This record gives sequence, structure tokens and C-alpha cells, in this order.
Amino acid sequence: MLTAIEKKEMLEDGRSIKRRKQFAEAKKRVAKYSEHKKKSLDEYISFLTEIQKVFPFKVSRKKTITRFNKL
Repeated sequence: MLTAIEKKEMLEDGRSIKRRKQFAEAKKRVAKYSEHKKKSLDEYISFLTEIQKVFPFKVSRKKTITRFNKL
């Protein structure tokens, strides 16, 4: 289930023309790479790099405090 904050963010993304374009572009890129059933590692890395360009994220150097880690 989504939290109220996540729902609000999704609605805001839906209203934003810029975000709609980003999602549409990402969908095109995913479709491009999903045409091939078997991908090489290089192709997969290329795919992840393209997705990161569409959805950039900031790398945090802060420690994440957790109480329960399970691998």
C-alpha cells in the first residue's frame, strides 16, 4: 500500500508536464531494451545508465541508521 505522502507525490508527478515527459521517455527506453530476451552485461549496464539519465538521483554520503538488516 502507498502512504498518503507517496500518493500525493504520484498525483503531483501526474500533473507535471516535465515529469510526464520523463516517464514517457523512460517507457520508450525500457521498451527498446525489453525487445531482447537475452541481454549481455554491457547492454544491461548501458540500459541502467540511460535510466539514470532520465531519473537522476543524488548519492547520499550520510550513514543510514537501521535497526534490523537482513540479507
